[in-house]
Amino acid sequence: MTATAISLGVASVFATSLIGQSAQARTTTLSKQISRADLQITPREDEALDARWLDAVCTHSDVALASPQVVHTTALKPSGASLIIPGAKLLQ
Repeated sequence: MTATAISLGVASVFATSLIGQSAQARTTTLSKQISRADLQITPREDEALDARWLDAVCTHSDVALASPQVVHTTALKPSGASLIIPGAKLLQ
């Protein structure tokens, strides 16, 4: 019984370690993909960008990955700071 309990404990620690390593590797891969952006489309000052732009960019044959960012000015300190929320398909 004791040997079985110890084996299960060791297996649980090992599995948790593997899951953590996998999550860290995926996070690293995603951050590298985001930081290699070739093009950024932004609206003019005080204007909103039409959501149809995302569809046009996503369907273009030369685009491998398109990821929108929503930028919103908040009341956080310092005054006028931007809050960037990366996400996938937020505008649909």
